[in-house]
Amino acid sequence: GEPAAAVAPLEEATRRDPDQPYPWAQLGNAYLAADRVTDAAAAFRTALRVRPGYQPAADGLAAVDRRLAQ
Repeated sequence: GEPAAAVAPLEEATRRDPDQPYPWAQLGNAYLAADRVTDAAAAFRTALRVRPGYQPAADGLAAVDRRLAQ
């Protein structure tokens, strides 16, 4: 699918349930797929604030770091 199309519903999910890490991590993945690297990092960091050590968000943040290192 189109990464940008996933962004709006995931942003809505984070507004509805901001204390759950899953939508934040998914939003980070959607941002990363849409080349919105700064937004992706912020979403992954939010997921990690909500649930420290949340592995999908930690993996996403590592992917951001790899993208920035290219």
